[in-house]
Amino acid sequence: MADIKKNLDSSKVIAIVALVIAIVAIGFATYQYSETQKLKTTEGQKQVSENEAKVLKDKVGKLIQLPSETPTVATISDIKKLKDQPFFDGAKNGDKVLIFTEARKAIIYRESDNKIINSGPIAVTSDQSQATAVSVLASKDGSVGDANTKTAAVSGVTVSDGKAKKNYTKTQVVAVDSASAEKAKEIATALGGEVINGIPSGETAPSGAAIVVFVKR
Repeated sequence: MADIKKNLDSSKVIAIVALVIAIVAIGFATYQYSETQKLKTTEGQKQVSENEAKVLKDKVGKLIQLPSETPTVATISDIKKLKDQPFFDGAKNGDKVLIFTEARKAIIYRESDNKIINSGPIAVTSDQSQATAVSVLASKDGSVGDANTKTAAVSGVTVSDGKAKKNYTKTQVVAVDSASAEKAKEIATALGGEVINGIPSGETAPSGAAIVVFVKR
């Protein structure tokens, strides 16, 4: 009788342990799903970009003195398109470009080698208040790639990035106001994209942006 009771107690313990494990597993799976869903939102993507910028700034900051601001980060995805720009000599696909808008400085950093490839000033107008605000939006399931870098190289602009609500097969540039039309054409040429009239259906122009770029996936 004692053996039977002992076996019953053991079975009960095993059942309880199994139940606890199942609850923990379900809880973890729910958490993982929740975190994955967050990353699909604009706010989630923005947080990822900000976190990456902080991590890279910390690494590069150990190699060279950096401005206090948090940089915008771009990844070089097609170095062949940048071969005519001396600033990118020695760079390769996968290198990170840290853009410090307020300090007017850009740095190319190779994370795999923990090495700075190049650094230099960003071409902007002498009067920052008159610079054209450009918002570069990655496709819903894509990234800005080197679009930030190319846009920042255009004279007289300040650049910020974000996430579009849809995917795009071609880079599209929109002048939110008519005064920015010529600058929009210049940016479209630099990115190999096209100028379109009006913000695409379902999208909204970020606050303060005079030009919005929708980067192809």
